[in-house]
Amino acid sequence: KWQYNSKWLSDAPICDWYGIICNSNDDILQIYLNGNNLQGTIPSEVGLLVDLQVLALEDNAISGSIPLELGLLSNLQYLTLFRNSITGIIPSEFGLLIKLENLSLFDNMLTGRVPSELGLLKDLVVFGLFFNSLSGSIPSELGLLTNLEVIGMFRNSLTGNIPLELGLLTNLQYLNLDGSSLTGSIPSELGYMINLEYLSLDSNLLTGSIPSEFGLLTNLEYLSLYDNSLTGSIPSELGILTNLEAVGLFLNSLIGTMPDEICELRNASASNLEKLWADCEEVECPCCTECCVDGGGCSSTLNEINY
Repeated sequence: KWQYNSKWLSDAPICDWYGIICNSNDDILQIYLNGNNLQGTIPSEVGLLVDLQVLALEDNAISGSIPLELGLLSNLQYLTLFRNSITGIIPSEFGLLIKLENLSLFDNMLTGRVPSELGLLKDLVVFGLFFNSLSGSIPSELGLLTNLEVIGMFRNSLTGNIPLELGLLTNLQYLNLDGSSLTGSIPSELGYMINLEYLSLDSNLLTGSIPSEFGLLTNLEYLSLYDNSLTGSIPSELGILTNLEAVGLFLNSLIGTMPDEICELRNASASNLEKLWADCEEVECPCCTECCVDGGGCSSTLNEINY
């Protein structure tokens, strides 16, 4: 039973039904049925609403697959289907939604690949696919979406390398790819994402060194690279990042000493850097807030509390 269903399937004009917003010509522009205990599947007939700009069906109990007919909604700007029980693939037809600004499909049961056709969505700002079971590689075509500010693709089953083309996303503020099976090295091109504030690549299978180009990310506040197979020393360039609040580098194969530049950042009286994790047996780190041991967890150097 819907939580709110005022005037639905009554003799009242459709534009008076709960959650429906129309223009002066009675064309349906927006549908807001989020958090309304909807069940069953999304009707393919929704694809006939060619004037639709907003389809908000999040926080329901919707099941079944996404109708490919939604790709006909060429005026759609916001498509939010997150926190449902939707299965199947992301239709490649979504590449036809050329006005789309927000595509939020996270926290469902989606499978299959991320369609390369999504690289056609030049107006996209928010892209959320996390907490699904998506597989395959991250399409390099995402690097064409230069208006993107948010990419959340974490907690999937993604494989392959991180596309270096993501470095073209100079408006990106949030990039989270953690909790998959990504391989290869971290592209140095990610250092060109100059507006980035949050970067999480932890819990993957990444190898190679931490790019010194990360020193260009002067807006970065959160850097999480733990639980990979990264090697080499920690670049001193990270000490340039005065906005850093948390850095997680543990459960890797890094060696050497935590650079003085980072420790100076940690110890500065006006420092924002409150959390600094590393493998202190392999990396000498007098300024770390947490020291971690493979298989033994992390121990705070500040208050003796084990995590």
